Amino acid sequence: MRKVLIIEDQADIRQLIRLTLEDQPLALHEADNGGAGWEAAQALQPDIVLLDVTMPGALNGVDVCRLIKADPRTRHAAVIMLTARSQPADRKAAMAAGANAYLVKPFSGKGLVKAVHSVTPDSDPMG
Repeated sequence: MRKVLIIEDQADIRQLIRLTLEDQPLALHEADNGGAGWEAAQALQPDIVLLDVTMPGALNGVDVCRLIKADPRTRHAAVIMLTARSQPADRKAAMAAGANAYLVKPFSGKGLVKAVHSVTPDSDPMG
């Protein structure tokens, strides 16, 4: 079962993501800010990270993505950025930091499931 780490500061969005993915063959974990998310990524070594770009605190999503991709323990993780920032420069910055995918909020549940399975091609979406 693949481990997914959801790093999102808004509790309602974390809950929506959890509800969207709970019927998938995934072990879901959560963090509510960039610092906690980076600590959780190091401890869990997740397969997939769903990462908000704009978060309070010292580390934003692009910072966390950069840290994940630079660390040998976590660099294997696929990072899907979740953001309200839709400008090409924002997407470019996220991809330069190592993101594997970029979803603009509001995203559909179907789009999220598709993105998760697109970054894990050896996973079976039917379980």
